[in-house]
Formats: sequence, C-alpha cells, structure tokens
Amino acid sequence: MNHHEKIFSRATIQQICTFLLYGGEGCFDRTPCPYKQHKENAYEEMTAVLREKYPDEMELDKVVGAVGIYTGAIEEIYFEIGFRIGLQLAEELRDALLKEHLC
Repeated sequence: MNHHEKIFSRATIQQICTFLLYGGEGCFDRTPCPYKQHKENAYEEMTAVLREKYPDEMELDKVVGAVGIYTGAIEEIYFEIGFRIGLQLAEELRDALLKEHLC
C-alpha cells in the first residue's frame, strides 16, 4: 500500500473522531458495527457491572437514570463540538476551493 492509499484508508469518520478526541491513531479500537448494536453492547456491559453493586432493581434503575442524565449532557456537548468542527472544515474546504478556482 503506497502513501496515498494509507491516507485514504485512514480517512474514515471513526479515524477522524479518534484523532480529534485523542490526538492519535489506534486509541479507539472499536469493531465497526451498527450504532444500535454498539449502544446495546455498551448498555449491557454497564448494567452488568452496576447490577453487581445494585442488585435491587429500583436502586439499579435510579443509578442507570443518573448515568443517563450524565451521558446525555456529554452527548450534547460532543454533538455541538462535532457540529462546529464540521462547519469549520466545510469553511476551510470552501476557501480552498475558491482559492484554487481564482488562481
């Protein structure tokens, strides 16, 4: 694989997100799967750990609800960050295309 092919192979949404979030490659080793499945797997893992500490279903629901509030806030923050980055990248692309067209 030549240099350019390597660049294109890394030009995936997941790789870009990894770089923006962590500053490098390979920090976010997630097997590509549908979003729904990824979310369900994470939820099952979280509730399995919490169920050990909170065997009472009402207590578990209370803790899972609090985790949901926290993750909702994080989701909103990172969605906004991603949206703003997308706009910034689109502006840079527009400027580069205009500059190339005018030169």
